[in-house]
Amino acid sequence: MVFPDPNLGLAVLNKLIDAGLVPAPAPEEYDDDFGYFEVDTEVRDRLLAHLAEHRAAVAELTELSWDGGDDLQFECWPGWDGEDDAFTVTSLAGIEQCRGLRRLRHSNLIVPDDLTPLAGLARLEDIELEFVATRDWSPLLRIPSLRRVIGPVDAGTAEALRARGVFVRSGHSPLPLEIRCPLPGLTGIVREVLELPPEEYEAWVREHGRGELPTELAALRRAVVARAALDAGFAEALLVLAPRLGPGASLPAARHTAALLRGPARAEALELVAGLTSDDREHFEALSEAVAIRHEHAGVTTETLDLNARLIAAAWGPAREAALRRRVAMLRPAPHRGLLIEALNVLVELVQDTGSRQAGVGLDDWRELVAVLRDDDPPASAEAPAWPAARPVPLAYALAAPDDPQVSPDAPAPSGGRPADDLYTGPAALARALAGYGGRLVEAERTDEAVPVLREAADRLPDGAQERAGVLRHLLGALRGLGREDEAVTVARQRVEATPPGAEVYPMRSARTDLRDVLTEAGRPAEALAAAEDLVAAERAWLAAGPGSAGSLAHALFHVSDLYDRLDRPEAGAAASAEAAELFRAGTGNARVLAATLNNYANRLSRLRRPAEARAAAQEAVEQFRRLGRSAEHDRLLATGLGTLAGALGRLDRHDEAVAVFTEAVAVARRAAADEPEATADRLARALHGLAFHLSDAGRHAEAVEAGTEALAIHRGRAAAGPFTGLALTLGTLACALSELGRHDDARDAAAEGVDILRLLPGEDGLRADALTDYAVILSRRGDTTEAVAAAGEAVRLVRPVAARLPLQYEAELARSLTVLAEAGPPGPDSTAAADEAAAIRKRLATGDH
Repeated sequence: MVFPDPNLGLAVLNKLIDAGLVPAPAPEEYDDDFGYFEVDTEVRDRLLAHLAEHRAAVAELTELSWDGGDDLQFECWPGWDGEDDAFTVTSLAGIEQCRGLRRLRHSNLIVPDDLTPLAGLARLEDIELEFVATRDWSPLLRIPSLRRVIGPVDAGTAEALRARGVFVRSGHSPLPLEIRCPLPGLTGIVREVLELPPEEYEAWVREHGRGELPTELAALRRAVVARAALDAGFAEALLVLAPRLGPGASLPAARHTAALLRGPARAEALELVAGLTSDDREHFEALSEAVAIRHEHAGVTTETLDLNARLIAAAWGPAREAALRRRVAMLRPAPHRGLLIEALNVLVELVQDTGSRQAGVGLDDWRELVAVLRDDDPPASAEAPAWPAARPVPLAYALAAPDDPQVSPDAPAPSGGRPADDLYTGPAALARALAGYGGRLVEAERTDEAVPVLREAADRLPDGAQERAGVLRHLLGALRGLGREDEAVTVARQRVEATPPGAEVYPMRSARTDLRDVLTEAGRPAEALAAAEDLVAAERAWLAAGPGSAGSLAHALFHVSDLYDRLDRPEAGAAASAEAAELFRAGTGNARVLAATLNNYANRLSRLRRPAEARAAAQEAVEQFRRLGRSAEHDRLLATGLGTLAGALGRLDRHDEAVAVFTEAVAVARRAAADEPEATADRLARALHGLAFHLSDAGRHAEAVEAGTEALAIHRGRAAAGPFTGLALTLGTLACALSELGRHDDARDAAAEGVDILRLLPGEDGLRADALTDYAVILSRRGDTTEAVAAAGEAVRLVRPVAARLPLQYEAELARSLTVLAEAGPPGPDSTAAADEAAAIRKRLATGDH
């Protein structure tokens, strides 16, 4: 089973589990990094695999919905806040597999760009779609069983569906009202109506409005319409009568009256129609025209704005946006800027909710809101404009649920002219608008423009404002995207300061994590380590106090261990890795993150010359990697873990075991390369290089040359990008194997090329010294004594300061370089001194006296 959009697969599985058609999968052990900052694709893939195992149940599904808050969304991303499109279904391709589907329920996360796949659902009866990314609803005409549709259906499709008897409630602007009034034979009461003199119209209406009307209501309606067609005054009088005609009669009378009147009277009749009808489309059409008439004849009045607010509340989707834009257009020339600010705020929020998937949508609206707010920010001495005596109903109230206690239509307008419930003015209003505008610029990939906008938003908010940290977060993201590292560091520090200690744990953790990462990206590891240690301390405190989590502490330790390594503090890095591994073993992370932690721990133990412990950690890491299952990504991880294990075995002189492990690593890397050749070729080359290295250590030099040659060919394929360490190391390993086979000239050429490459790379003194030592050995075997002594001497000079700084890692290499120097040169005081120093170092290493 294939759903091109994995979110559709999640939606289907979620509903199958809710319906009891598929058992729920076992709960996941979450990796906090994935669980709180992004979708955990491994969890999602396992859920989709679970769906594939129960594919037969898909055909039994009868109802599908997918809203923010459904269970499987939090399986994939426990920290999802619902503020982005991570789980939005944009493609319905493959939905025809749900051939038993009858109802597609209201789903604010199903936003398809093409409705054609629905035509393959022969049993589908009911569709509710609030938002779609297409204007073409015609595929619904090919669904034979369709009975009900709610959504922004285009007018042509809606009419065609209604002609088939399908109920359609659409949010699109309607066609104008057209009412035809037939005139069949009239009875006595009709003649009475027609013969009334004009001065008796109102009396007749009042009399018949007080009590029960005659039973011949149908004939009466035809009579009043006929008379109204001859006399507009009678039609206006009928406006008083229409609401009193009783059930079944009032609405037709109001419709007929509206059809016959013009100007403000027609607007009044249309308002009456809107109040009486139960048809959403007719309600919207009547209000829309009434607003246009009132605005044309009376301008921007309280009544016009209140009617427009009713229209906005009645509409949805594109129709609501159109009604809001009409309100904005009406208010632009008006003197009351607060009303325009309110309308623009509601408009940008609506457009962001419905159009956020299209880059650049709503930018002009945000720009206008910012401009109006700047104009509405007068000097302190300026007198604020007065509001109308009869203040318009706030949009917040018009759009709120009827029982919402947070919004009141009767909030008084205090002195200064600003209503107490106006959420859109005040000192922070411009800052909020700037923040929204900056965010939309980032989404439109106009990040350079967004930075000054977001910076101004942050500067306008006081230090203690709750919103300031959020604005700084967006500004930080924009600066990081532009590679402006120093500015990003400054903003990251400001964000930490703007997130008070009393805030919730998540924003405090997020701010400190970003500071650590930004400092790392800026190449400032010492400061990054200080930030990382601060985060670890904070995580310990949060965990002790209750709101923290062991998983978050483990991840903080994982990252701080990397920074310890960068700053040549391997013991501290190993200790942090060990603690992180213990926390992950206790169930605070999944197998992948535990395996990665153990693999790093093993590497650090190896550098600390603790090979037995390194082998144990690496073996456990490999076992965890194997649990991840089969995929190209998991194969890459397993190959890495096998390489670490082989390295630990080699340091224990268990070379045959190391060769066996690296042989498996090569096989796994080949398998991954077959799936993703571009992404995994370098990893295959590294696995082959490792195999060649250990084959050579095991005395299998011919096989080592074969593996090294294949690795070299892969590396040379990417050498056009410039020199790199992997190529140099492979050349060195191949050179040693060739030398052991007596191919000294080939060995010299390969070793010389590797050394030349390492000389071009900064910060590789340890590796360069190792390569020079091997080069000296090869030269010595060829009889090139002078060159051998020079190479060995250079190696000693390079590795000596490194060994002084990191004795556990490099004293053994210093001893080797000194030994080669002593053996390569002629007998004499220099050779003796080098040999004696090498012997002293080995004795110190053997006794553990560092």
